[in-house]
Formats: sequence, C-alpha cells, structure tokens
Amino acid sequence: FAMLDAIGKNRKDEAFRLLHNMIRNGENTYRLLSTIASQMELLLCVKEMRQEGKSPMEIKSELNVHELRIKKALAFSEKFNTIELRTILMNIYQVDNKIKTGLLDGEMALEMMIAEI
Repeated sequence: FAMLDAIGKNRKDEAFRLLHNMIRNGENTYRLLSTIASQMELLLCVKEMRQEGKSPMEIKSELNVHELRIKKALAFSEKFNTIELRTILMNIYQVDNKIKTGLLDGEMALEMMIAEI
C-alpha cells in the first residue's frame, strides 16, 4: 500500500523511488504489477460493496480477506471514485499485456503506469 498511497497523494516522486527500491532489492517487475493489480481490484470491490451499503465486516466475510486489508482498502478507496479505479485497472491490464507480448520492458511499463495514474 505504500506505493499506492504515494500515488493516491499524487506524490509520484515517492512512488517512483519506492518502485526503484523494490526493483533494486530484487523484486520481480511482473510480481510487482500483479501485486498492484490485486490491490487495485480489492479497492474497487471494497468501494463498490461499500456503496451498496455493506459494512466492513460484511465485506471482509464476502471477500474472505484479512480485516486489516479491508480497513486499509476502505481508507484508500476514498481517494478515488469508481470510474477512476476501473480506469486504473484497465491501464494495469494493458500494461500486463504489453509486458507479456514484449512491447514494453517490465520496469519501463511500471514507470509509465505510475505516471498515468
């Protein structure tokens, strides 16, 4: 959540620094993308379920996700509207496709994704 938090606060310099630190420490770019996608999917689900009037405990139960992740997702999801979250996810899926098809290098694709959010 630290990198997404930096992105949500429009602190892209910090998001880039965190990204490069993770890559420098040996983190696989595809794994990073997968983690970001998973977190954004959770944010969208939590946001939509909350808009449906579900309580945090109902969301936790339905998604079978640890309570701490739900609490963080609830707080973070307030920074975006549903359309923004869907757009971000579509961009992530496009980046994934570009990496898999060899159109973009993993690190460059992640940098571009952060810049676009």
